[in-house]
Amino acid sequence: SYEKKDRAYLAVLEINNPLGDVDFYAMEIAATSILMEMKRRLAIKSIEERNINNFIYDLIYQSDKKEKEILHEAHSLDLIYTAHYATIIIEFKLLGEDSGKNRSLEYFSPLQDELIFNSIVKYFKELNERNTIGQLGTSVIVLYSFSNDTASNADTVKCVCDKLRQNFSLDYPDHIIQVGAGSICSGILGMSESYNDARTALTYGLRTFGRSSFVIQYNDNSLLKIISCLEDSIDIRSLIPKVLFDIMDYDQQHHSDFLNTLSNYLNNNCNASETAAQMFVHNKTIQYRLDRIRSLFHLDYNDCDERFGLTFGVKALNLLDNTK
Repeated sequence: SYEKKDRAYLAVLEINNPLGDVDFYAMEIAATSILMEMKRRLAIKSIEERNINNFIYDLIYQSDKKEKEILHEAHSLDLIYTAHYATIIIEFKLLGEDSGKNRSLEYFSPLQDELIFNSIVKYFKELNERNTIGQLGTSVIVLYSFSNDTASNADTVKCVCDKLRQNFSLDYPDHIIQVGAGSICSGILGMSESYNDARTALTYGLRTFGRSSFVIQYNDNSLLKIISCLEDSIDIRSLIPKVLFDIMDYDQQHHSDFLNTLSNYLNNNCNASETAAQMFVHNKTIQYRLDRIRSLFHLDYNDCDERFGLTFGVKALNLLDNTK
């Protein structure tokens, strides 16, 4: 064991001849040597991981005073200052786990969290040895490095994340993986903005997809970029149709599920059958709810402008609700 976690087991098998007293003495010496070497390697690995985690923290929450220190740390990690990077945030949950509980790596069994984290490190290191992987809180943070600046870099990130999701689903079928990919920045010091974009994408995905696996890329979602740009200067609530707040109030007063139904209906391109399947209810139940919403709040699902406003509104509302 190391740091109160079981890391390995040593087994000795009798194959041809039974073990004697001399054999046990030799095995004790060998086991002690193996244990000391394993602890030495684990200690080095632990220090390296701690240094990477501290570097990622400084990089994200950097200040002008720390700029030289950050560049020095980047050099020690063999990172290129002027290269192009993108931040990828990865979180995990058990299937069926309450989406409000962010257990992620911190709460897995000691051997399981090692296995998952090491598999992620291996995956990204095989793609590019300069990729840096660490942990911030319960999230895995990947600083994805590009060898050059090309228009296809954003597509590369999307493909890499999609493949990670596919591999994870095969290796850990009893878990879900949720990924937010940030914008591409020029230079290591731009990673703070890329991280914020990745966090915004992840937050949006958590609210939109809940307990499902997903990959959300900030650059790939125009609505998400618009909302993010407006956050500092305009109250997003002013852009949300008032009728959505009325529906929200109605749900609270009557314990109905109209807003969630409308949101899923719009996300499914106004297809009632797909909405019913997604919400695990009968098609007639969805039709009844939509008719009630139309009647109570005077909505016209066939009006393109009104439907666009509602679609934008529910997505903005979802994002706001998850960033309170």
